[in-house]
Amino acid sequence: MKTPMLPIVDGDVSLRLIQEADLPKTLEWRNKPSVRGGFHHSDIIGWENHLGWYQQKYLPSDSDLLFIIELAGRPVGQVSLYNIDGPRAEFGRLMIGEDDVRERGIAKRASLLLLKFAFETLMVRRIYLSVKNENARALGLYQRIGFEQYTEREGSILMHLYQSHPAKAEPWPTDFTHTVIVSCYNRPHFLRQALQSVADQMRDDIQVIIADDGSEDPVYDVIREVLGGLWFTWTPKATIADQRVALVVGDRTKDEGSVQNRAVQRINDAIPFVRGRIVHYLADDDWYAPGRFEVFDKAFEDPKVMVAYGHELFTDVDRNRIGRGIFLPFVDDPYNKLDHNQVCHRSDVFRWLPRWRDAIDNASDGHWFRDMAELWPFKMVDQVVAYHRFHDRQMTKAADGKRE
Repeated sequence: MKTPMLPIVDGDVSLRLIQEADLPKTLEWRNKPSVRGGFHHSDIIGWENHLGWYQQKYLPSDSDLLFIIELAGRPVGQVSLYNIDGPRAEFGRLMIGEDDVRERGIAKRASLLLLKFAFETLMVRRIYLSVKNENARALGLYQRIGFEQYTEREGSILMHLYQSHPAKAEPWPTDFTHTVIVSCYNRPHFLRQALQSVADQMRDDIQVIIADDGSEDPVYDVIREVLGGLWFTWTPKATIADQRVALVVGDRTKDEGSVQNRAVQRINDAIPFVRGRIVHYLADDDWYAPGRFEVFDKAFEDPKVMVAYGHELFTDVDRNRIGRGIFLPFVDDPYNKLDHNQVCHRSDVFRWLPRWRDAIDNASDGHWFRDMAELWPFKMVDQVVAYHRFHDRQMTKAADGKRE
């Protein structure tokens, strides 16, 4: 049974949850030729099907809210928020059924009222919808209220709207354009290649933070060899706002759970030292493609872009190509679809999400991506930006979920 809620009111327009007594009227509206043509399923609906949907599907579902739109207390249409799943929900079933109140902006007012309720009361952060591509009237309305198209599929345009949490802090301090957080533990040969792929970019606006889990001396010898010409500190206690390279070392005598969770903790240790406007991640056994930073510079020229990703290629231990990562033009749920080497984000993300979640499985980066995807769309960059190596000593070999 649906939880009772007060009507949502904006002047003479209000929304209330549908009741069984409304079904004859909503069925009448839905079966009008002028209305049903705008729905994906435009067949005439019978009473038994309509009543059965309400009693057997709608009422038992906590993720489906259908509202009656009232004008000065008179029912004139409906609008719905459904498939509600935490911070995501689908918008739809919008119709103005009474002909004499059309062209009065009621659909727009009711939609904005529902969006406000979703963002502020239900704490939804992403609302999506699907509209037939020939339904220019609905498409125009959705664009006017803020929805943006992200793809097309089988005769439909898919759109979404994001609402971020208000920032609770000052903008993140920055002294560099890019910060790379390198996760590191006792793989000096691989680490040399990883660090060299950053150093070879030949830019002086890149900060490198090596998040080490307590490696032995050969690892530090490699750091000195590759990055020794840069000023860096060996302790996380120092302020590094004006330093290009820093080493943050974890204490391996402290039990922090699984290997995956220790890696997450080292990244969280490094976050307070980030001084780049754009943050990248790199595992010590992987490496970056040449020109990576120029590629993302262009993507982040758009001030609305908060997170971006590019292509990643897979190699064997000797860097021979063996495949490529999954690459989709739009990523709705990035969990187990993207690798952290191919993703970067603005440092201002840390104002909303100050740290990675503790690892609960091998896809610890996937949970971080999912947290960001609840707040912002991911910008696709159609270029190779990283290489991911498969070998016997990697943290996890669970590649099937991320491989094309």
